[in-house]
Amino acid sequence: KYLEIEPRLTRLYVDPSLYNSSNEYLELLYKDVVDTSELEIVSMSRYGHPMLFFRKLMGERSILHHHWFEIGSVKTIPFIAWKLIWLILYRLSNGRIIWTIHNIYPHNKKYSLLNKISRVILAHIASKLHVHCHKVISIMSKVLKVRKDKFFVIKHPDYPVDIYLKEKAIENFKLAYPDIKRYFWSLVFGLWSLVIGQMAKYKGITELLNVMSNIQDDYVLVLAGKIKGGNDKYVQSIKKQITNNNIVF
Repeated sequence: KYLEIEPRLTRLYVDPSLYNSSNEYLELLYKDVVDTSELEIVSMSRYGHPMLFFRKLMGERSILHHHWFEIGSVKTIPFIAWKLIWLILYRLSNGRIIWTIHNIYPHNKKYSLLNKISRVILAHIASKLHVHCHKVISIMSKVLKVRKDKFFVIKHPDYPVDIYLKEKAIENFKLAYPDIKRYFWSLVFGLWSLVIGQMAKYKGITELLNVMSNIQDDYVLVLAGKIKGGNDKYVQSIKKQITNNNIVF
């Protein structure tokens, strides 16, 4: 797909950094490219976009692949505006941009108008828009006001997991809770998961706790996993809500 967009491609820029300690997504997405290609892959620094533009003016054959484009706080508003200026200049100099669209809108639901405007702008200056399934193309083409043929699909990478036989998995977990008949797993990449991913407010953990507190049965609800950035206070408030011995954090 990269070579279709830029046949003489020599360098691929990834924004944000390819290596993220809180999420392996980017490493997994680019694994095949890293393993099988001689293409140079560069993780974008926070303020590296002017250099991207100037290198393009000097004749560099490059593509910028962007992920997670959103305004999450007042501090990010001028940064997003500054970034868009350089991305437009890069595009006007015949640079190629791919944007992977992860959400219709940001999860935090803040600054909805500014997010909508900035995302529509990025969608229009992008060379191609990457999504993980065909179903969302019709949705996102309307939201972003772009043609459907601007999208392409490459599936979401699989997260590596350890696979156990059911009996072995149950045996492992029951070593910790020998008297419990039923298990519910939340926020764990594992068996019987109710919610998958990092701990964040939009995952509905509070609502889940309210539901579980009304179940009249033997169970253990295990809350385990990494905390998504900016959700530390929320997770602390979750901990304070836990008064039921059957809920383990």
